[in-house]
This record gives sequence, C-alpha cells and structure tokens, in this order.
Amino acid sequence: MNRNQKDVIEFILILGIAVVVLGLVGFNLYKNGMVIFTPQIKFSPTPTNQVPTDSTESWETYTDNIEKYSFSYPSSWRFYPGNPNTLYSYAENETRNGHFNPELDKNKIKIEISTTSKLYNSLEEIVREDEEEASELRDTKVKRQYEEILIDRQRALKTITDSSLSVGEDKIVLIYVKNPFTKHILSFVAMPRYDINKEVIDQILSTFRFME
Repeated sequence: MNRNQKDVIEFILILGIAVVVLGLVGFNLYKNGMVIFTPQIKFSPTPTNQVPTDSTESWETYTDNIEKYSFSYPSSWRFYPGNPNTLYSYAENETRNGHFNPELDKNKIKIEISTTSKLYNSLEEIVREDEEEASELRDTKVKRQYEEILIDRQRALKTITDSSLSVGEDKIVLIYVKNPFTKHILSFVAMPRYDINKEVIDQILSTFRFME
C-alpha cells in the first residue's frame, strides 16, 4: 500500500470519527432540551371576504320606466309596484298588520324602494330632513351614522337603524342614492333584521341599474 492510499484511508477514518462524535453531541443536546427542532409551517394566502356567488339568473327583474331604474329579486317573493315598490319574502298572512316582532319575524324580509318627488341638492339634505322628522316622532334628537357605498357606480349613503316609530331590536338598513338621470333620490329600506338577512339583501342591491 503506497503513501497516497494510506493518506486517503486515514482521512476517511478521521471523517467517520468526527461524524460519530458530532452525532453523539447533537443527540445529547437534544435529549437535554438544549436544542429544539421547530417544524416548518406552510402558510397559504389569507382568503378574502367575497360577495355570495349564488346565481340570480332565475330571479325576476322589475324595470321602472318612469324613474329609470331596474333591480332583480327572488322569484318566490311577492312584489307590489308603486311608490314605494315593495318586496316581501313571506306570505301576506304571516305578520300582524305588517308589523314585525324582531325575534319571531327575524327571518322575514320586507323591502321598500321609494322615489322622492322633491329635488334635493345633495344626499346630505335628505338625510337631515329625515333625521328631523324622526326626532319629532320620537320626541328626542336622532343622529344616525352613515357610510358611503356605491350602487351602480353612484355614491350612496347607508345606515343601520331601528324603526322610525319606536326603539327596538330591529336592525333596518336605510340607503339613499341619487338617480343620475332623473336627479330624484331613491330610498331603499330593508326590515326588520338586516344583520341576519344581509346576504340576500346585498344581492338585491347589487342588481340595481340606472337607465337613461
């Protein structure tokens, strides 16, 4: 055996001994709790909140050719045209004189879509007028918090409130939007529990279209 072969064998032996020693030291440290192995966690992207994707293709569509707007609603609902245009998700005999019990009737939905005959300079003007009327009815100051939303690309003001006639557990959604073609303001009111029936109410709102 020549010198080069001896050097290779010695190197392999030294390397093998070093690996064994390091392994024993590492095991000892792990056993004594000085080294902790942390498993890798693979994070997926945070899901975003999305509007319900239930199809509205089977819904009925109402077109108001005078006030120049249209919207769709579930075909099983009752609809009465007029001012307001009124939608009901329930049968006529399922409430007492149209009044709701916020708990017993929380899954029922009534929607009223009204158009003002008066022309307002801004949405804020009709909001002030509405709050003044509500204050008189309740004999106390009414001040609602509104947020800005878009309906068919038009600025709208939205608030969650209770009944104009009484303070209760009902959560009514009230929305004002100006029709860009007629300049009239539409009010959209859904009752009695928007907080529970938000999904389908928002779907109806998403179908609103203004027409020239």
